[in-house]
Parts: sequence; structure tokens; C-alpha cells
Amino acid sequence: MRAKQTILLALFALSFTSSAQKITVDKISENRSTDDGYFSNRCEIDLKLTGDEVRKYKSVKIGKITKAVDQQGLDLIDPEFSGSYEDISNTAAIAKLKTKVASRKASVIKELAGEIKMYNPSESNGGVLKIKDFSKKANTNLTPALIDTKVIYITKESYEKIKKDKETRRDAEIQKLPKEAKEVALLLTDLVDAFAYVDFSGKEAVFIVEGDKSKLVDMYFENAAGKRLDGNGSMISGDVHVYYFNETIKPTFKMVLQIESPTSVKTIPFKLTNIDLP
Repeated sequence: MRAKQTILLALFALSFTSSAQKITVDKISENRSTDDGYFSNRCEIDLKLTGDEVRKYKSVKIGKITKAVDQQGLDLIDPEFSGSYEDISNTAAIAKLKTKVASRKASVIKELAGEIKMYNPSESNGGVLKIKDFSKKANTNLTPALIDTKVIYITKESYEKIKKDKETRRDAEIQKLPKEAKEVALLLTDLVDAFAYVDFSGKEAVFIVEGDKSKLVDMYFENAAGKRLDGNGSMISGDVHVYYFNETIKPTFKMVLQIESPTSVKTIPFKLTNIDLP
């Protein structure tokens, strides 16, 4: 059996320049083994972005990988990989990605191509959406401005109402509601069983987030003075999102969504070739 290899290599020679940004391979961590375990076979690559343009943004991530092949022609794209935003420090940014491991005879990644996203959200560019009085708007869609995404706040009382509506099968009444209200009502009754494990102590904010979540970057909460609340953990199970706090939810709390809007994100294509593997 071939011994497991764990190799870490810093690379700076290979680069791709796109307008005001330079993209280089900063680091590769690769394991190749005959073992089938996750930690036995993986390839993690850090891409480094530098340039004055980078300083205009707060975070960076891999948007998508369109091509990743080794010198043997093996497709290295990992269908389970999904990039996440990393904070930008000073003038350098690191975007992390994972691929499948190369073939045992391969010594280079022949081509790696895709898109990197740089993100700088604000209320003015639509990247930050603040929702006041969300705790007073249970069982309604809080984000009608988002075409493909619904965010619905759930309380103990509204949950009991959903449960009762499902038990009494008020389908005829639901069908008479306006289109938006009907869609929300049907969604809530379909997901009623998902809330059976929620304690509803009053120190949590419970939501259904349904639809396209790919552009939803973060959700957090502020007090009346605009200070971000310290959380006590969170839990996400499917469409159900639960955020825990050390204090009871107050009517003055605001929910803040960070969203990938067209003007808060800059997408940069990249293509790197002949990347030496460790």
C-alpha cells in the first residue's frame, strides 16, 4: 500500500492578472492515498489576490470552478465544494478551494479556471438589508424585495397557529388567499413538523429561509442603537434557521441580512495553468 502523503507547498510563480488584481497560487495542501477516507484524499488550494482594487472589498470567495484537470486529463472538480467568504486583510485576499485529488501519475494541475467573488456590502449598494420590527411580523415574508428568497419569522404563538391550521386542514381558506400570502401559508404548513424540537423559550429567533440561498451571505441582529448582538450559537436544519441569544428578543431588535446584490459583488474570472503538485 502506498504510504499516505501530507505535503504543504507555498507557490508564487504561477499567476493570472485580471485588470487591477493579480491572482497567484499561494499554497497547496494535498493528500493522496489508497485509503478512501476524507482526510486521506483531498487537495486544498489557496489563491491569493493582490492589488489596489482588493482594498475596496471586505471579503472574497471562490464563486465557481469551471475547469480543473490534471495532466492525465482527469476531471478534478469536486461537485460538493462550495466557496465561503474569507475576510480580506490589508491589500491581500485569500480565496480557498478544494478539488478531487489528481491521478497518481500526475505532477501538475494542467488547468484550473473559474470565478472569484469580491464582496463589499452596504445599504446603499443593496448588499445590506435591515428589517425593523421583525418580531412583530410573524408568519409573513420579511423579504418581498428578494425575488427568489423568502425569510419568515416564527414565534411560539405563530407556530401553534400553523400547527392548528394543518390539523384542521383549512386548504379551502388557504387557496382563497392572495398569491404571496398563499405561498407562505402552504410553505408553513408543509414545514410544521420541523419545529417540533424548538424550545421557544423567547431567547431565540426562528426563521424559515426558503428558495435560493446562494446569495444570502449572513444573517445577524442589532439592538435599537445599531450594535450587533452577541449570539449564543445557531442551528440550521434544511430551511429552518434558529439563532440563540442570552436575552429575550425585544421588539426594538433589527434583523440584518447581507446579500450578494449586483453592485456589492465584483466577479473576476481566472485561469491558471501547469500548477505543480507537491
